[in-house]
Order: sequence, then structure tokens, then C-alpha cells
Amino acid sequence: MSRKARTQQERRSATTQVVLENATNLFGSRGYQATSLEDIAEASGTTIRPVYHYFGNKLNLFLAVTESMESLLFKALFDIESTKASKVVLADYWNTFMQYSRDPKFRQIVLIDAPAVLGRERWKNSPVVERAIDVLCTMLPGMHSETRLLVARMAVAALTEAAMSLAEPGNTNKEKAIEEVSALFSLSLLSLGKP
Repeated sequence: MSRKARTQQERRSATTQVVLENATNLFGSRGYQATSLEDIAEASGTTIRPVYHYFGNKLNLFLAVTESMESLLFKALFDIESTKASKVVLADYWNTFMQYSRDPKFRQIVLIDAPAVLGRERWKNSPVVERAIDVLCTMLPGMHSETRLLVARMAVAALTEAAMSLAEPGNTNKEKAIEEVSALFSLSLLSLGKP
């Protein structure tokens, strides 16, 4: 009997993973509004019934996809600290964030649709943003705590806006503009962080 239960759990896990992968691809390429649960079920090679069974509705599935994408960035930020030890600089975090922001799926799901669909408050209070604010605050030791927090929040807002600008159609020089803004932004924060 335990063998059968385990097999059922394995099937559930496999189906859930396939649905998440296909939902990520479709939400990332089409956007939340243009993607239906029927599209996701069809791409996953299943019926819509298991999608409803495992996720409840489209909003819950989108939340699961968003959290999965955010967790990749969150892990990458921690990986910087574990591989660079004491030599971590702001540019390392910025470059990692911008690398993810250049991924069309991440940008569409996390930066464009998630704030609109799940609410801006959720993004502001997400583990990724909280971690970014913590990191920035430690890089600004010479300021009062309230000022440090405000600057860190402003920096995160600027990071997000810069990443979202990559999604704007028709801007052929946006990659170069983002590189120049990134360099300026990094220099500004580094100069603020000096005691």
C-alpha cells in the first residue's frame, strides 16, 4: 500500500512540475492576461482538472510561478555572498539582478505582471526585495538608519524601473542605456556608502 501511495505522490509531483514549467513558459511569453488554464493544461499534456486540483485557480498558479522565479533570484543573491566572501561589491548584486531582468520570462512574470496581478505591496514585501534592502543598508554604514532605509528603498525602486525599461518595445538602444545607468548607479551608491 505504501508503494502505491508513493507512486501516486511521484505522479502528482511530476504533473505539478510539468504544469509549473509550462505555466512559466506561457505566462513568460504571452503574459498573465493572454494565458488561460486551458492553454497551460494542453501544453502540459493533461486536462484542466489536475491543474485546478493542484493549484485551485489561475491566480494561485501564477503566484506559484512568480514565487518560483523569485526564488531563483533570491538564491543567486545568496550565491554571490557564498562565492565571493568579503569581496562582494554592489556591482555584483546589480549585475545579477540585471542578468535576471534581461530574461524575458522573468521580466514579464516578476516585474510586469506580478505587481499588477498580485499587487505592488506583495513585491515590496517579497523576500527578494527585503534581501536587497538589507544588502544595500549594510553598504551604507555612515548614514542614519532612517536615511539608509530610504536610500535602499529608492535604489530598489530604481533597479526595478531600469529592469522594466528593458521590456519597452521600440527602444533599440535600451541595452546600452541600461549599461550606462548601471555604471552611474553603482558609482553613486558606492560613494554614498563611504564613511
